[in-house]
Amino acid sequence: MYFQVDTDQAIWKIIDGEAVMVHADSSEYFGLNASGTVLWQVLATSTSSTEQLAVLLAERFDRESAGATLEVTAFVDKAVAAGLIAQATPDESDAGPTSAPDTTTPQTSGPYEPPELVKFGDLATLVLSGE
Repeated sequence: MYFQVDTDQAIWKIIDGEAVMVHADSSEYFGLNASGTVLWQVLATSTSSTEQLAVLLAERFDRESAGATLEVTAFVDKAVAAGLIAQATPDESDAGPTSAPDTTTPQTSGPYEPPELVKFGDLATLVLSGE
């Protein structure tokens, strides 16, 4: 299966190398760690399979691709359940990501962490609380 960011539902910005996003309909907001942000940026620009994403992540973070596949699959499943990414049909010309663009991916530093999507809460509640 192939996936991509659901641009009708997900609004995002990258701040200090980590993505923050809001789901348009539910107003839930989320954050990603560095490896999740790498995957997000790829999914925002191309359709990709979990296998392609795992290879990319393994190369980017000097990781074993088999372990990365399990972590990418868990990340994708969570993002699909949150309504942030969706299944997609790749274009015939789309061979998937071959590398993460240096100009858009965050610099990786420190130890590798599996890609993580964290739900922070509801944006409307945050705004009303004044925090």
